[in-house]
Amino acid sequence: MKVCKVIFDNFFTSFLLKILAKDMFNLCILFGISLFIIFGLKMFEYFLSHLTTL
Repeated sequence: MKVCKVIFDNFFTSFLLKILAKDMFNLCILFGISLFIIFGLKMFEYFLSHLTTL
């Protein structure tokens, strides 16, 4: 019975870790994309403001 519990616990924790790792990977990608979009918009605004002043 104890062996089953150990196997179950190990399986469960590794399963949870895999899910967490996958979620963290997705979160990192989403974070990167959102940063890229925000940065792009800021640059776009900057260029537009400079174009209008010229």
